[in-house]
Amino acid sequence: MKANHILLIILLSFIMQALPGYVADYEVKAMGLKLATVRIENNTGAQLINVSVKSVYSNRIFPPVDNRYQVNYVSGYYPVKYYRKIHQNDLRDSVMVYYNRDNKTASANSTQSKIQGKYKISSEIRDYFSFFTMLTLEDLPTGKYVIDGNGCPWMASVDLEKIETIHTDIGKFTARKYNISFQNMTANKMPYIDMITHNLLNEDTTLNLWISTNHIAVKASMRKKTVSMIWDMIGYSD
Repeated sequence: MKANHILLIILLSFIMQALPGYVADYEVKAMGLKLATVRIENNTGAQLINVSVKSVYSNRIFPPVDNRYQVNYVSGYYPVKYYRKIHQNDLRDSVMVYYNRDNKTASANSTQSKIQGKYKISSEIRDYFSFFTMLTLEDLPTGKYVIDGNGCPWMASVDLEKIETIHTDIGKFTARKYNISFQNMTANKMPYIDMITHNLLNEDTTLNLWISTNHIAVKASMRKKTVSMIWDMIGYSD
């Protein structure tokens, strides 16, 4: 390998390490059981979100999961490309969605043919993870937002409940507690793609999110009918 190529690789490595962003790690619990770990990486320099969800315990109610999500976004945390690699129980799928907000269309492809072709979108649409990331970085993100539910638009309503102190494995935080509810904006049933987004984007789901005053999502809780889950932050670096 030529010397100038080696220097270029070294330079790119330093640039990638210097790009701003954060890495947050969570532990997911339900019914007193530790079920999964979640890692969310937001590289704001590259405008890239990477999320991994991996089971550490499974049973009939909570099947094994090893999913990967990647979002390329532009200013305002609007996605331009959303990729999902699904590996849960016996399901294997790869799903890619490209967003064209100027033309108000999205183009999707799934190896399992769960979602294919073009569909209309709002110019304000986000996928679930760019929506989540946007919430953490806005000063007071109350209001209504449009979320892409696998080709079906959903409305997310975000309300501030209170400010309280949250204790985590990495310290104590003053955080705003938000209530988030979801509503299907059409009469169409959302296609099932993966367990995570299917359970979160549900009219029976109530989501609470605690965001610290320095813009860190320190805790989340989800209740769907009789089942509740807690996401506790166990690590953070920027």
